[in-house]
Amino acid sequence: MNAIAALCSLVALSVVSPIQVEDFGAIKSAKISIVKSSVPKYYQHGNLIVDFAKKKYVNLNSTETAMDVKIFPGRHTIGWIEGKMDKYREDDWFFPKTLVIWRNGKVVRKFDPGRFFVGWGLVESGKKIAVATAGMHGPTYMFLYDLESGKELDHAANFDRKRKSWVKSIPEHGYAWYN
Repeated sequence: MNAIAALCSLVALSVVSPIQVEDFGAIKSAKISIVKSSVPKYYQHGNLIVDFAKKKYVNLNSTETAMDVKIFPGRHTIGWIEGKMDKYREDDWFFPKTLVIWRNGKVVRKFDPGRFFVGWGLVESGKKIAVATAGMHGPTYMFLYDLESGKELDHAANFDRKRKSWVKSIPEHGYAWYN
C-alpha cells in the first residue's frame, strides 16, 4: 500500500480532483503534506490537505506537486503552486511552474508565466495576484495579475522592486532574488 493510500485509510482523507465542482464551505486550514524534502525549504512539496467547514481532510492535489499554499481573505479561495520533478545537471530538481487558484469547489484561474515561481502574494485582499518568476539562474521578474480576468496589470524587473508597492506582497523566502 502506498503512503497516500495508507494516509487515506487512517484519517478518511478525501481525494478530490481540483476541477471537481463541489463547495465544502469555508476553508478552516490548509497544509502541504511534504513528500519530497531533499530540495531547498521553499521548494519542498507534497499533497495539499485542506480542512473545510463542511468536509475534513480534502486532498486538493494528490500528485505530490503542491507547494506555497495561501488562503485568501473570506476563506473560500485558496491558491498554491504546482510543479514537477525533473533533472538539472544530473540532479533531481523541483520546478514550480503553475499557480492554481481554487474557489468554492473549482479551479477559477491558473497562471503559468513560462519560468519557475520564486514566490507569490495577494494584493488588494486577493483581487490581484503578484508573482515573482525566474529562470534557473535569473533574472527575477515580477508580474501583477487581475484574478478575475487573468490579465497582466503590471510588471517589474528585480531592480524595479523598490518602486512598485505591489512587489512587497511577494515573500522572498530568505534568499536574494536574481538581478
